[in-house]
Amino acid sequence: MNDFNLTPDGVPSLTEYCTQKNPQTDYDKFLVASAWIQTHGGVDPFTGGHLFTAFRAMEWKTQVDMTQPLRIMKSKKSYYENPSFGKWKLTAIGLTAAENVGKE
Repeated sequence: MNDFNLTPDGVPSLTEYCTQKNPQTDYDKFLVASAWIQTHGGVDPFTGGHLFTAFRAMEWKTQVDMTQPLRIMKSKKSYYENPSFGKWKLTAIGLTAAENVGKE
């Protein structure tokens, strides 16, 4: 996504945010990337394309279906909601879970 700014002014860049959080599992990577996109990246709700771009920028392994982990975490943990087709956002529970990544 050429128009998705990963280094906006006045907030941590995607790289700074993700490096500080240091997510270890794939699910934690999705949570951290989603939280940055939603809270610092200026995209709420976001798409799988935004996640793909973030994962590529972080040099994390991408998936064929970048929203599959979101669907799983939505049904098992209530971390995500799907306000319209192809659009995603973290719930309050999901934002808290993302905030706690790296604090364990």
